[in-house]
Amino acid sequence: MGYKIRCVRKSDLPAIVQIETLSHPRPWTLEDFEWEFKNAGSKLHFWVVTKLKDDLPLAYLCFNFVIDEIYIRNLTVGPSERRKGIGKKLLDLCCLWGKRKGAVRIVLDVRVGNYSAISFYRKCGFHLIKGCLNRTSRLMEKAL
Repeated sequence: MGYKIRCVRKSDLPAIVQIETLSHPRPWTLEDFEWEFKNAGSKLHFWVVTKLKDDLPLAYLCFNFVIDEIYIRNLTVGPSERRKGIGKKLLDLCCLWGKRKGAVRIVLDVRVGNYSAISFYRKCGFHLIKGCLNRTSRLMEKAL
């Protein structure tokens, strides 16, 4: 099956909310995603991975780019599409895009106890930032 990565459209939001709800214990709401969509532009970016055949969302990435740093706000792959390389492709494209724009690092928060996400990000070259731990999340970074 073929995939494509493109900017999110408003019509994608219901499917994205469904993926989010199936994927997270404290999911973002439709209003959260509508805010991301409305504010996407020069500093905030919102991408989606869709199937070529029907253009249905399978994964998405929201991130900020400010000065020389990318901050990943949300990267989620739908449960049925995990472990197929989609999240890595999306993250790799974000890294490549960031390098071309002059970013020197990517930063993200990952929930404490989300061991599969921590393992995924480590495999993608991220490491935990020492001293940046709170009760609910850990800060990770990757140099570009």
